[in-house]
Amino acid sequence: MVRRAADALANAGYGVVEAYPPRYEEVVTTWVRLLLGDFASVMEQLVPLMGEGARPFWRRSTAPCRPCPAWPRMSQLLALRHGLGRAWSQFTPSRRRCCCARMT
Repeated sequence: MVRRAADALANAGYGVVEAYPPRYEEVVTTWVRLLLGDFASVMEQLVPLMGEGARPFWRRSTAPCRPCPAWPRMSQLLALRHGLGRAWSQFTPSRRRCCCARMT
């Protein structure tokens, strides 16, 4: 869908440049770890409430990343998140129009 919009803009005479925010993969991994760390304390209570399709989805989607094991690590992860946010905020104003790449 994004690709079609970019093509339509290019066909209409607009300049379209494919640009990627800095440290994109690190941002995705950081947010997954934050969410897993946040849910870790209640997952035993949440899993029984999930539907049959949700449990395998949850296991597959969370398998590649491990939550932070302790609060000091969580604090380090939050500091990393702030650094990533700073990098993105410096990237974004330099682009008048920005379409991010699809996740792979």
